[in-house]
Amino acid sequence: HLASLASLGFPRPQDRVWAKRLAEVVERGIAALASREGALGPVLDDYADCLAAAGFECEATRADRLALRALAGVEGCKGTGALQADVLIVWLAADAAPEQKLAVITAARARGLHWIEGGVAYAEQAGVTCS
Repeated sequence: HLASLASLGFPRPQDRVWAKRLAEVVERGIAALASREGALGPVLDDYADCLAAAGFECEATRADRLALRALAGVEGCKGTGALQADVLIVWLAADAAPEQKLAVITAARARGLHWIEGGVAYAEQAGVTCS
């Protein structure tokens, strides 16, 4: 991947500015995780927006991400994988009401997405979890 980017002239001067911004967002994310004060949600948004600004987010992912992000109780949302298109991480507020969580799940399903929580999408699937 990096070789193909280099053949296109990456990094250009404007890419260095983008890379600096991305590094700043990553540092804020590390600080948010270390503080355990719940400030990670907005960092996920900033990270996703930074990647999108460089063309690293597909349109469908952006539409899904912004639709879910607009819902009550959602503090941040970011895609993962190539063009952020493999999985959407939805960061809910610790005090999100059960109705808010259900509204997010319903909206995700209405968009054709599958909800996975705690590594498990449904009873027959043995997901992966970290503790």
